[in-house]
Amino acid sequence: MSRTLFNPDALEFWGKINVLKGGIIYADEVNTVSKTYAKEIQTSDFGFGLEGVLRTSGGKVSGILNGIDYSVWNPELDEHIPANFSVEDLSGKAKCKLALQQRLGLPQDEDVFVLAMIGRLADQKGCDLVRAGFDELIKLNLQIVILGTGMIEYQRFFEYKSARYPKVLSANLSFDEELAHLIEAGADGFLMPSKFEPCGLNQLYSLRYGTIPIVRLTGGLKDTIVNATKQSTASGKATGFGFKNYHEKAMLKAVRAALDMYYDDPAEWRRLMINAMSQDYSWESSARKYIKLYKKTLSGP
Repeated sequence: MSRTLFNPDALEFWGKINVLKGGIIYADEVNTVSKTYAKEIQTSDFGFGLEGVLRTSGGKVSGILNGIDYSVWNPELDEHIPANFSVEDLSGKAKCKLALQQRLGLPQDEDVFVLAMIGRLADQKGCDLVRAGFDELIKLNLQIVILGTGMIEYQRFFEYKSARYPKVLSANLSFDEELAHLIEAGADGFLMPSKFEPCGLNQLYSLRYGTIPIVRLTGGLKDTIVNATKQSTASGKATGFGFKNYHEKAMLKAVRAALDMYYDDPAEWRRLMINAMSQDYSWESSARKYIKLYKKTLSGP
């Protein structure tokens, strides 16, 4: 490597070499997996020291959402669930809920709200918020289903709480793809209170299955979930429930808002499900945006 590259405008980074910095500087385009995350990495909270470089390169920093494979994650075709369902016929979802409750040893009740979490049990995924707000969460009229592994402190916490509240919480500390499909099909809401989330996939799976996402509005979660307010619900744009502040009280408020709609206005909840299931986050949609970016790059400045 030429020593001329060892300067603040090239690879030098606090007296050392940072090849990622070099990649950002010399790349024609810089892309990440959501528009909001592309903005977030240009801040001190998410840039990890490279926010200045990214801000300087801001004109070439973009974000394209990941897509999902609807031949795998699709309630109309899913072979892992006991009853298929669609926007036109949602009846199979109640059957999936009862099958989920039976498999996990929860009281079988198709009317109770089932709240799911699938993923790594880690701070990034908001497990600290769930732990902090658990005593309030468990008082609500719901059942909670968790699937995943991760930090031992969270595994122990959920294992203990599952043993203490076996009729309300089922903690499954494993990787189980078949169960993941059943949870997506049988749950009513999907909780993703992430501290940061470049794109996220589970909220996209949940949308397809009419399992309403309850998310912290960050990164790809902000770009894919339209918070259910009076205005967004009336316009038919709402797809879930979101909160901004990274605090358990904000998370609990969003969960309560979902429960209020579910129990108090079933017709509105059904409309929300249909709107969620009608979203298009296929790879075909994402691929078109990548092709456009590649053509822009090849055409030069």
